[in-house]
Amino acid sequence: MEPGWAHFRLQPRVTGQLPGAAIELDTVRGRIKASWRRHGNVVSIDVTVPVNTTAEVVLPDGARHTVGSGERRFRARAKAASTFG
Repeated sequence: MEPGWAHFRLQPRVTGQLPGAAIELDTVRGRIKASWRRHGNVVSIDVTVPVNTTAEVVLPDGARHTVGSGERRFRARAKAASTFG
């Protein structure tokens, strides 16, 4: 969303019976991490935002959060018909 990964979006899309997923990406500002795990119809989402960056985290229920550097955990209800992509 901004050049050089100064601000970016994380938007996990939970699908079907997949129990979870994780990804890591090395950027010029540091490593971005995101993972999610399903617990019934609730999803826990962990994100790591590098120093001197911000992220918009969009949860499966549509809630949006802007966070600075560090590790964060979110919980949200999973939508039944969403996709991962």
